[in-house]
Amino acid sequence: MDGGTALGAATTTLATAITDLVTTDIVLTNSAAFPSTGEVRIGTEDISYTSNNTTTNTLSGGARGVNGTTKATHSGGATVQNISDF
Repeated sequence: MDGGTALGAATTTLATAITDLVTTDIVLTNSAAFPSTGEVRIGTEDISYTSNNTTTNTLSGGARGVNGTTKATHSGGATVQNISDF
């Protein structure tokens, strides 16, 4: 071991609900800890994104249901986890 502290994945919550029909903008309560591009997990669904607007806390430009997962409806307040480095 190197003696460092391992940081967990960045997490936040959805600011608004998304349905399985939403294809682009995912609005978070705070996107500042997320990379400019990457992937997040909400429930059992993985979502990719190509833009993180930290002013509006919006992830956009990606695809739903990546990594073999299925698009799903998610309630506002649902946990959103960065999985970009995992």
